[in-house]
Amino acid sequence: MQKRESSKNWIRMLEATPYLLGREKGTLLLAVNTGMRILDDIADGDRESPVGTSAVSYLEAKQSFIRNPEIPHDDLDYLFLYCYELADKVGLSIGSELDAFFDYFLFDARRRNSGNIFSTQELDQAYDSCDITGSIRGSLMVFGDDPDKAQLLMPLGKAVRAFYTLRDYDPDIAAGFVNIPREAIEQYEITPEDLPHRFSPSVRAWFHAEAALGLQRINQHNIMMKSQKFRLRGKLVLPIAYIKPAKSCFEAVLADQQ
Repeated sequence: MQKRESSKNWIRMLEATPYLLGREKGTLLLAVNTGMRILDDIADGDRESPVGTSAVSYLEAKQSFIRNPEIPHDDLDYLFLYCYELADKVGLSIGSELDAFFDYFLFDARRRNSGNIFSTQELDQAYDSCDITGSIRGSLMVFGDDPDKAQLLMPLGKAVRAFYTLRDYDPDIAAGFVNIPREAIEQYEITPEDLPHRFSPSVRAWFHAEAALGLQRINQHNIMMKSQKFRLRGKLVLPIAYIKPAKSCFEAVLADQQ
């Protein structure tokens, strides 16, 4: 699969982290991202789970190991053991942050190919744990900032989640993932026949609303960053890894170019 430009930006940022954070913290961030990317691909169906396992059973086994990392069974378990060792060396406890990703992984694995529609609350519950606790809180810890500041970054987290939802709409729908909440399905009168057609009037209207809200949240985030103190290294990463690609996507959607 060809890498999107936004994914390339994220990869470049990860490759630079050993220089930004030092070898051990940079390697920790790279190792966690590698492990979680593999699990995300299994949840989405982009990668097969090991022979003899389903995606759900494999993810449940990996979550059990994250919670009790005593007896490794495969290379991924050894990778997470390495993550724990690196975290311990730099004085970090990352178990809760790693565990938070599994709400999202298991939610996707269980609904894959179903086409089921969920409420805003159900979607938020699945994704907020991953985005806020796993990604943002974990990154703040590694960057040497206060992890409790994660809530301040909620607008950006929501904007980035909307970016991923809009960017990946077509392949997600093809795989049976409907990330339009039930409330929006009703509000915009989106029919099952509309869902595969991104430029159908009803889906297009929802896309425009999400893009406009995403830009508002980015603006809210930018205002907040002027009044709050964050470590310089983190402030340098956010625009490259998240803000720029999300803003470009939203603007393209509103111009009907994406």
